[in-house]
Amino acid sequence: MLKWLIALEISTILIIAAAILPGGEDLHKFYIPFAGGCLDCGYVPYFAQWLLWPLSLIPPQWAWSEMTAITCLGTLLICRITGANPAAIMMSFPFLAQIWLGQVDIIIAAGLVMVISTNPYLQGLGILMMMVKPQLTGLALITISPSMIKPSILATPVMALLASLIVFGPGWPVSWFTNATTLPMHVWRIASSDIWPVGLLFVWLPLLFRKDRLLVALLVSSVASPFYSIYSYFIFLIYRCPWWATVLSWTWLLYYPFLGRWGALRYAWVLPVVYLVILIKGGDLIGAKETKEKIIWWFGWSREKYRQRLWQGLETRSQKS
Repeated sequence: MLKWLIALEISTILIIAAAILPGGEDLHKFYIPFAGGCLDCGYVPYFAQWLLWPLSLIPPQWAWSEMTAITCLGTLLICRITGANPAAIMMSFPFLAQIWLGQVDIIIAAGLVMVISTNPYLQGLGILMMMVKPQLTGLALITISPSMIKPSILATPVMALLASLIVFGPGWPVSWFTNATTLPMHVWRIASSDIWPVGLLFVWLPLLFRKDRLLVALLVSSVASPFYSIYSYFIFLIYRCPWWATVLSWTWLLYYPFLGRWGALRYAWVLPVVYLVILIKGGDLIGAKETKEKIIWWFGWSREKYRQRLWQGLETRSQKS
């Protein structure tokens, strides 16, 4: 009960503060223009405009406070479903950064909850919502994709994709990707830009886990993409946020007096890396043989299968000759 009282108090303070203070830079600079029709302003896939269009209806002076309320209330609701600690999340640096900038990752978080539900139509909508920022959730969706290959689940994202190709033109994915890669480096992305080449070597890590596979995939994504911002650590924290994770989210401040903001935030990756190490140490891992079989299944080939196909091909050629 105490954690919910603390979370409600924090939510109230943040909503009131957003109503009277300036803030929401990303909301005003990127997402409101995108919702209003500037497709290259948001740096997100064009179909996301259908999810963000209500922002264009809100008076600009109230947009940040409204987005803050949506994020806070949405976080409370999602924590109720996932069992995450709402107070720990709301005191973490990524959550407060979400609020300060007016980010929209609550949409991705809501999609995550829908995907792990049992309703196939909600799962389909969840996939669509998670793809608003594919650099955050692409690996997670690939990890759970075998269980998602059902007509009832794929109907919503496939129909949305086809509709987007009609509305925005068949070339919009290329236009979006080209524009997104031109986004200048900013301080919130400095940590992932340093560590992503190393993190990319561990994209197979979710395959080792019987449980927590989705959480591991979200964590690996945060260190395996150069386009992953620190405030988006909120995505895996809302899935599960122990108190030590909240403390770790602020450890970059230890470097601030010596390195300044840019230099200190380079070390924000400590949070997902330590989280991964703890999960590996205490996780329910698949054995070596089972892991090999899973990797073989995942990539669709193995040395033995390759040899069999090669041998069958040689036999076929010899018979024809």
